[in-house]
Amino acid sequence: MLTLKLPRRQRPPKSPRIVVVAAHVSSEGATTKLDFTNVRQQAPVHVLMRSRKAAIMKLPAILQGEARTRFLQGIAFGAVATMAIGFVWGGWVTGESARVMRASAETSGRMSDLVPLCVAQFTAADGALAKFKATGPYSRENVVSEFVKRVASTSMNCSFAKACATGIETEIAKTAAKT
Repeated sequence: MLTLKLPRRQRPPKSPRIVVVAAHVSSEGATTKLDFTNVRQQAPVHVLMRSRKAAIMKLPAILQGEARTRFLQGIAFGAVATMAIGFVWGGWVTGESARVMRASAETSGRMSDLVPLCVAQFTAADGALAKFKATGPYSRENVVSEFVKRVASTSMNCSFAKACATGIETEIAKTAAKT
C-alpha cells in the first residue's frame, strides 16, 4: 500500500469532510420519487481534500519551544507561590488544624458556660475557700478538682480545673474589692 506523506501544514484533517448533496423534493408528499439527475456531480472527497489547504490550528507563540517551557514553569511557580502566601498570610489551614481549632473553640464555649457554675459549687462547699487561699497558685487546680468533681454532667479535667481556679480567683478579687 502506497501512502502519500504530505508536509505537516498540508496534511488533511483526520476526519474527512462529508459532502452532502441535497435533492429537490416536490411538496406533494412522500409518494414522489427523488430525482438525482439534475444534481451536479461532485469530485471525490480525497480530491477535494487535496485541493484545499487543510486548516490546522497553529499553537500560540507562548506555547512553542522555549516559551512553552517558561510558560509552564510560570504556572508551577505561581501555584506554589499562591499556596505559600495563602498558608502564611492568608489564614489558610489544613484539615487537622481546623479540627483542633474547632475542638478548642467548642471547649472554650462550654467553659464559658460551666465556669460560673463551677465557681458557685466551689464557694458553696464548706472550707473550700479557706483551703484555696492557703494553697499556692500552682496547686489550686488540685484543690478545685478535690471539691468539685462534676459540673452539669461534665467531669473535671485539667483545663477545666484551671479555668475554674481562675474564675474563683476573680470572684475572690471582686468580693475583696467590695469590702
